[in-house]
Amino acid sequence: MRWEYKFVSLAATGWLGGKLDVQLIEKALNRLGRESWEAVSGFDTNHLHGETRDVHVLLKRSIS
Repeated sequence: MRWEYKFVSLAATGWLGGKLDVQLIEKALNRLGRESWEAVSGFDTNHLHGETRDVHVLLKRSIS
């Protein structure tokens, strides 16, 4: 089976980040899921004091 990959970055909100809009993340992932993308890994990046800056998700889907 062959795969194609997509890397998605979702920004946190708030002054210096730190606030995650879970509904926005779920909406984005559900939209991508309807397009046959499957999340295989996710992680966040942080500012100096540990506030979340971005959430990154790696997705894959099969290609014919």
